[in-house]
Amino acid sequence: MAKTLPADQCETAKAILEKIADEGSADRNSFTQENAQLVLETLEYDGYIHEQAGQMRFNSPILRMWWKKNA
Repeated sequence: MAKTLPADQCETAKAILEKIADEGSADRNSFTQENAQLVLETLEYDGYIHEQAGQMRFNSPILRMWWKKNA
């Protein structure tokens, strides 16, 4: 992530992905970082996550398991 996102967005992305990995999903509006909506859009565009009924989820259960174990 550090290669494509500025440092502040990288930290936000890590926090977002960690929360979604731990909880299975998270409300789009639960992220309070200043740049959270921009980072959510980037993660969606890059194929990491998607929105379903207002909840953000990993696109792949395998990616979610990897993130939970290794990140």
